[in-house]
Amino acid sequence: MIQRKQTLLLLLALLCNITFFFVPFAQTDTGVYLLNFSAPQATPLYQVLCVLNVALSILTLVNIFLYKKRNVQFKIANLTALFFCCFLFLFKTNSVLNTPAGTTWVPFLGLIGTFASFVAGKMIKKDEKLVRSADRIR
Repeated sequence: MIQRKQTLLLLLALLCNITFFFVPFAQTDTGVYLLNFSAPQATPLYQVLCVLNVALSILTLVNIFLYKKRNVQFKIANLTALFFCCFLFLFKTNSVLNTPAGTTWVPFLGLIGTFASFVAGKMIKKDEKLVRSADRIR
């Protein structure tokens, strides 16, 4: 399982996603936001970001262990890449949130996660083509 390159890319996407829980990613007039549900100043958009981040984490983790079902793994990898794009769109369109000083690199984690999920999907599809071509030769 670990020797597959796409598994490593999915792990990278998962690490990027989990990092959002521990790094302050936004600042308002009332304080600094961490991505957790217990924030007292949570807005509805903030709660959507939290739910989307949890869904992304779960989908990516499940996707790592679906290595025997490449077709399903390919679809879930593309779905997580789409969710990462939605997460970034919601994150950047929120006009109330400003990036705190020293953490301007945090939005790039979403881009890295999107890229890793997308490339993992491409590699999974390539593996599926290779397996099907090998079956055809027999």
